[in-house]
Amino acid sequence: MSGTAETLRKVSAQRCVALYGGAPRDEQVEALEGNVSLCVCTTGRLLDMLMTRHADLGRVTLLVLDEADLLISLGFEDQIQQIAGQLRPDRQTLLFSATFSDRLEAAAGQWLRSPLRVYAEGGRGERTIEAADASTDGGGRVGEAAEGEYDLGSLEEGPDGVSLPPAAVSQRFTLCDAGAKREVLMSSLTELAATAATAAAAAVGGAAGGAGGKARQRPRAMVFVNRIKEIKALQAALKKGGFSAASLHGEHSQRERELALTDFKAGKASVLLSTDLGARGVDIKLLAAVVNYDVPLSLAAYVHRAGRTGRQGNAGVVISLLKRDENSRQFARGAARLLALAALPADETLTALLAAELPVAGALGPQQRPVLPQATGATTAAAPAAAPTAAAFAGDLLAFAADFAAGSSAATPGAIQKAAPKKRARK
Repeated sequence: MSGTAETLRKVSAQRCVALYGGAPRDEQVEALEGNVSLCVCTTGRLLDMLMTRHADLGRVTLLVLDEADLLISLGFEDQIQQIAGQLRPDRQTLLFSATFSDRLEAAAGQWLRSPLRVYAEGGRGERTIEAADASTDGGGRVGEAAEGEYDLGSLEEGPDGVSLPPAAVSQRFTLCDAGAKREVLMSSLTELAATAATAAAAAVGGAAGGAGGKARQRPRAMVFVNRIKEIKALQAALKKGGFSAASLHGEHSQRERELALTDFKAGKASVLLSTDLGARGVDIKLLAAVVNYDVPLSLAAYVHRAGRTGRQGNAGVVISLLKRDENSRQFARGAARLLALAALPADETLTALLAAELPVAGALGPQQRPVLPQATGATTAAAPAAAPTAAAFAGDLLAFAADFAAGSSAATPGAIQKAAPKKRARK
């Protein structure tokens, strides 16, 4: 955020200030003492400055809410309302987001007067947002959007309110065998580097034209992973494989996040491993690729991840690694519909995954029940039971537990009774 404010200051000659948590508050208070033309801030730190009277919004004429749907879904609606209440009534308000949920549309109808929805991609034109269409629950609060931000079920509910992928960004889907995702990731990154080297050599007129020049950096790729534990393991594996990798996740401090992004933007790290923390608000110029190591938890999350590449009309590629499981199938269903609406060619991998039969979860497979110990005095050993049918696989463990309990009680009756205390002889 501070980098964005600094860039705007250089091009506009206006004084810009960045206010956000995790940075020294005293320095931000000092920055607000002069005349400020532009303030880039988080809602929490801005409200803090307002309550301590270090900031005054009485003369603000433009309010911009970036990633507005995320602010609403994370519960910042009340904070935004407090901030908007301190602005002049004739202000202009702009909402930006790649996903426009029903809940955000309802909020826009409350905060904006005669609003219009403008699409940057897809040629869908403009549409008026009516406040009367907003649905509220019994308490008067705006209802939850049908498309949950972190709900796998939303993948099946359709891509309503989700921006379509641009044609300049190619979508690739790879079906991975169990335990082979790391190898596929390494192969994909190596392929990206080889493709970039070939394109660079062709651009300068072949190897002779590039001889004696400075060694080119590897193309940068942003890899999204759902679990922090897996990020740490992947980072070690990538470094061992010769890739410089940085990480971005919730366990890092603000300073560590900024350093990771700085190294990635400068090319010191060719791979940035990130949770969905980096799916929004991260602008990397000429990012070659986005890799979904784990399938996103919603179609909206997929759109935001993919939006890190192909920015400002540049080319890019989104690679998604899929497995033969229900999560990947739900994602494939939503992604196929998204490609169809964007008039992009259907992907054979998605089609094959949707048509294939998935392995039955929890099936133990044919097995032989073990011979259980017999009670004392038994003359004939029990014969091994026949292999269970497919319908009985899920009950194998329960049946074994019941048989074992029955055998143990028959063999050692009263074994769990408390032993009688021994009497001590008196001298």
